[in-house]
Amino acid sequence: MREMCRLSRAKGFDHFRDVMSEKSIMQLKNLYRSANDVDLPVGGGLEDRCVDKDDSGLVGPTFGCIIAEQFFRWRSGDRYFFHHAQGPGYFTKAQLKAIMKVTLSSLLCENLEDLEYMQADAFSIISKKNPLQHCKHIPKLDLGPWKAHRPKRNRCPLNNKKGHGENGKMARQEEAR
Repeated sequence: MREMCRLSRAKGFDHFRDVMSEKSIMQLKNLYRSANDVDLPVGGGLEDRCVDKDDSGLVGPTFGCIIAEQFFRWRSGDRYFFHHAQGPGYFTKAQLKAIMKVTLSSLLCENLEDLEYMQADAFSIISKKNPLQHCKHIPKLDLGPWKAHRPKRNRCPLNNKKGHGENGKMARQEEAR
């Protein structure tokens, strides 16, 4: 798994030093005969969390890699994912632009009755760069692009009264046969 996540293969317990503390390595040595025997949930759980610029990392590099890969596969494999231009329910450019402005914070503000204040980035902790703000200041979904766009519909010629005689007689005659 480490190799899939662009980490070197652990040939011994000391190879875990790039992702975990000495104390964690000692615990693994006491529990496992070999570094190759370490179970993924145990090893991943002992990794030092990835710390980014706002100190909000919750998992180590292996679990972070697995989670990112899973989200990528969900998105890429979902033909209904909103960003796929040729999917069955595709959106216009204006609709996509409106969707891309929506954040988890805006969804929470719009759907939780008692929520008045929220940080702009719901995935990051409240800080000077990500302060609480009133929900009325967080952008909402603009439904204008949906009002202006009516999708093309395939019309069934049997249901279209034009060209099929008075009041759709042709369609009824076809059904009677």
